[in-house]
Amino acid sequence: MDFASVILLTFNFLFIGLTPVYFFRKDGSFNLMWFVTGLPLFLWPISVYGVFWGYLDPWLGAQSEWFRSLSTFGVLLCCSSIAFMALTLGTHRIPLSLWHQDNDAPRSIVTWGAYRFIRHPFYTSFIVAHLGCLLLVTHWFQLLLLAYQVVILNITAAREEQRLQVSEFGEEYKAYMSHTGRFFPKFQASRMLESLLVWVTEYRHLVLGMLIAVTVIFSLFLFRMGINATPYFISADHPVRVTEQQIKGLFTNTEEQAFVALVDEQNGVFTRPNLELIQSLTRQLDTIVLADEGHLETLRALAAGSEHSRALVEQIADNGLGVEDYDGVKQLLASGVAAEQFSPRQLEKLQEILVQVRPVKRVRSLFTVEDIKADGDDLQIEPLLQEIPANDAGLVELKEYVLNNPLLTGVIVSADGLASNLQVELNIAEDDAPNMQAMYAAIAELVDRVKADQPELQGSLHFSGPPMVTAQIAETIQMDNMKFFPLVTTVIGIILFFSFRRFQGVALPLVVSSLSTLWTLGLMAIFGVDINIVTASLPVFLMTIAVADSIHYLTDYYHQLEQHDPLESVKLSLRRLMTPLLMTSVTTFFGFLALASTNLIFVQQFALFVAAGVIFAFIITITLLPALLPLMKQPGTQASKAKNSPLHGIDRLFSRIYHGLSKAPLVIIVLTVALIAGCGYLIRDLAVDNENVASFGADTRIRMDDAVLNRHFGGTVPINVWFSAEDQRRFTQPDVVAAMDKIGQRFMQHDIIGYVGSPSNLVKRIHQVLNDVDYGLPEDMSAELIAQYYLLYENGSGQEIRDTLDMNYENARMVALSHTDQSSKMRTVVQDVNAYAQTVLPADVTMQVAGFGQIMVVSTDEIVNGQLSSLMAATLLVTAVMMFLFRSLLVAVLGVVPLTLSILINFATMELSGIAVDIGTALIAGIVFGIGVDYAIHFLATLQRNTAAGLSLEQAIRQTVSSVSRPIVVNSVSMTLGFCVLMSSSYAVTSRLGMLIAITMTLCALLTLLILPILIQFFKPKALRSG
Repeated sequence: MDFASVILLTFNFLFIGLTPVYFFRKDGSFNLMWFVTGLPLFLWPISVYGVFWGYLDPWLGAQSEWFRSLSTFGVLLCCSSIAFMALTLGTHRIPLSLWHQDNDAPRSIVTWGAYRFIRHPFYTSFIVAHLGCLLLVTHWFQLLLLAYQVVILNITAAREEQRLQVSEFGEEYKAYMSHTGRFFPKFQASRMLESLLVWVTEYRHLVLGMLIAVTVIFSLFLFRMGINATPYFISADHPVRVTEQQIKGLFTNTEEQAFVALVDEQNGVFTRPNLELIQSLTRQLDTIVLADEGHLETLRALAAGSEHSRALVEQIADNGLGVEDYDGVKQLLASGVAAEQFSPRQLEKLQEILVQVRPVKRVRSLFTVEDIKADGDDLQIEPLLQEIPANDAGLVELKEYVLNNPLLTGVIVSADGLASNLQVELNIAEDDAPNMQAMYAAIAELVDRVKADQPELQGSLHFSGPPMVTAQIAETIQMDNMKFFPLVTTVIGIILFFSFRRFQGVALPLVVSSLSTLWTLGLMAIFGVDINIVTASLPVFLMTIAVADSIHYLTDYYHQLEQHDPLESVKLSLRRLMTPLLMTSVTTFFGFLALASTNLIFVQQFALFVAAGVIFAFIITITLLPALLPLMKQPGTQASKAKNSPLHGIDRLFSRIYHGLSKAPLVIIVLTVALIAGCGYLIRDLAVDNENVASFGADTRIRMDDAVLNRHFGGTVPINVWFSAEDQRRFTQPDVVAAMDKIGQRFMQHDIIGYVGSPSNLVKRIHQVLNDVDYGLPEDMSAELIAQYYLLYENGSGQEIRDTLDMNYENARMVALSHTDQSSKMRTVVQDVNAYAQTVLPADVTMQVAGFGQIMVVSTDEIVNGQLSSLMAATLLVTAVMMFLFRSLLVAVLGVVPLTLSILINFATMELSGIAVDIGTALIAGIVFGIGVDYAIHFLATLQRNTAAGLSLEQAIRQTVSSVSRPIVVNSVSMTLGFCVLMSSSYAVTSRLGMLIAITMTLCALLTLLILPILIQFFKPKALRSG
């Protein structure tokens, strides 16, 4: 949130807060209700200034696309609040009665201006101001203020309206209420519905044309969609990722790194053939080029507008694009920027080509890593191996020398000499999935070609590292997307066929769900959101969810068709189902919206776009189906079809079950409470974890290769530790160097850590080489000695000192390599090292942990926070919406019980099965609230309609169970089997999500049909009783 937004919010709320002072009547005294109503107007600075000054962390950061989109709407809402407040004030000719004064009897009824359509425009301004504030602040406290404000203003407004109806203006006010809304204009639902029916039946060709046009527009944007396979689940502006970027700006050897290893467990790597292979691999890896002739043509097209640029491109094109052209492309880019020759899109393309020309920044291997040797009192820094020894004695001597170098063992060569590692530092950004995939393919092709060209090779080649994992995730996403859509379409089609036994009963819902999915993906492309490991499952969710409205509509339509013609049946079904369909869509929308209350950017994207897809599905269902059905050939009667359906008799089955359970409602309620308590007890220690590599199948290349590298080397997952001090040359001081050495040793006490590199290691190695002593810190260590060691290294032309120290020696870096990316294990390490560091680091030196390993740990923390916040937000929002729909808090609470119990059983099952909450299963609670609430709403809306028809509550419950069981079961079965498609993924995160969400949604449907009727029978909510 920027300063301008803070000024706008401050003005908005001050304008509201000062209104009583300068406009309202002065002859009244405040009472308690005034303060209760106005409480949020006193508390808003907590969220606004707390977020602005950094005391509170918002859900969305200022750099995220979501924040920029929401902040735009937030600014518009704040401006609208101010404008509407001014309009309302301008409506009055005399000062008003102050809210909730003890003597605030009205002198007249105002029905013009701002009051023409809204009864409480001042309150509308308050709500709009708080909503705008929420979009700008994006913090849970502001959400609570908004929720409180809406509830208390509803209570206050209702009391005012009740008083006015019995005042001297009562009849006038009742007439006024009939055509106005409380806070927003009142829409005549019946009139709007009839208008919709006219449009979709009499102008159906226009409606169909508009749907086709919208579909074409969204389809055109799909070509812009890419894949974001980064395993970083948090946004780039999260503190830990900001720290990582700062580390990259201070030190070298910090970019994404792949590891390529030669393993020869029979002869070791110190043989002439193996060393020749390592030398060849070093050269080939360093000269990998991802650009091709197509990129050269792109360069020619970009340079067409400048003679100087054309000359540069022709010079580059002499021998085709290669790593030697990196400087030429860089010069072309710089000259184009200086001359303002390129558009932003062209600059982006040029930068992409620059990366593709030289994707590898540096390769560290036995032939390139810097070696420290004594040259008298000076140091000689040069590549470790410049030529391969000519005889066996030289090879033995080389092996002994390398294995006695602690800076190399565990990272460049294994401690037993059986394996050698090539560290490939990339110029490719961590979230550049296309180039990362291309790099993965290039390394895989190189490794496979070497194996094919050298059949006599006794060793084996393997590769891994975070960028290789990223590339494999991208490939998995692509493979999943290719199979998910046809699989889920087939599964849902089979369910629909068994349900309706007619072609249109299969085709129409599939068309609705396919269009909803296409529109949503097009919307993602418009917002520049790529497919990631979470949103990869979005088509399955949308195809499965979007079919629900169609099932309910077609079920009712075929029922009406038995007594009416197609056109009348379409109208009757839409009149009957418009309200429940709208209810379920709105509650599902808010349920998924609540899921977005997390800092996990992938979950935010998934939640927001599924919410959008739900609204798309509703719009398409109420327009496409009524427009198409009268045009289609009507097959045999529904009765004959239903009798042949395998699902026939479900309604009678659940009616019988309810009849049995209804005889002992208290027992059912006690068992329900016991089940809730038992599940709550089980999940108290539910594990939360994340692991990327282990999420691949045990037989996948990346997982097997990663295991080999971790068996021979210190690890493949880096943890960066950044030490900083305000004083220059602070890291030449003995106390700091000694403290870092102790911290490094503390790291090594943990089994998952296999290597640690830091400035203290450099000091120990220099001391060992210069004095021919054991590896360790000097006993007489002083600032002058340490500074001299650093200077000798730099004077010896050493560059790798910048891997761990900056130019002024006021920042230092430690790198720890972990054997696993399992966040729970890394959390244990980081927490222990952080606590230990507090005891050994000087007070003026700070330590921050970053790197891929720490980002995994922080992502897990965000999963926990996201679960809590989304569960709280979903519960509040869904309960509030149901309370609004049914005008009863008791009904809303009862409706939420099956959802809550389903989630608790799911988490208890996970605990008993040893399944941890991860980035996939973290979605379950929000999804169940978002989708499962549909079952409760369909049940409650049907029950309310039955009691309104004059049935007693007991009769209405029996009738409701009989009528809604079949569509709920059909919908549940289609969703369950649809989500089971996710289990076909080779990535465990996705397959586990599919399995658990399928189980939980089945539970939710069953509990709705079994427990909800008993709860209603026992508590007998007034809002659901007849009359």
